[in-house]
Amino acid sequence: MASTSPRTELGLSSDQFYRRIRVLVDAGMISPERGLKRKILLTEADEAVLRQFRAIEQTNQERGLEWCLERLRYELEVAKAAQLEARTAQLESSLDFAHTEVRQLRMALAIRTRNPLRRFMAWWRKVTTPPPSE
Repeated sequence: MASTSPRTELGLSSDQFYRRIRVLVDAGMISPERGLKRKILLTEADEAVLRQFRAIEQTNQERGLEWCLERLRYELEVAKAAQLEARTAQLESSLDFAHTEVRQLRMALAIRTRNPLRRFMAWWRKVTTPPPSE
């Protein structure tokens, strides 16, 4: 938890703070707990969402809280999509590395199991042995 309260950090009155908390809770964006004297306790993730919501609200003062909430949802979805894209790229890179490693191991196994002398001896036996007679 932060040493200063998020309410004073964001420059909100008690009513404004509780209204924004209620909007975010109703939207399922945060889930705060209650502490002593019913004080709202926010996790770091909840505080980050509240800060981002407040930043959107300040840059779009002519808009209402519901519009800011929708904008926050949009920004969080975009961020989530970017994270998934980065994770996908990372997994594809790991997969390419694994495929390369498997290919190299198969080549090493093929080279190790290939015995030119044994192959020559099998060929020589085949050439020099007469066909079975009936």
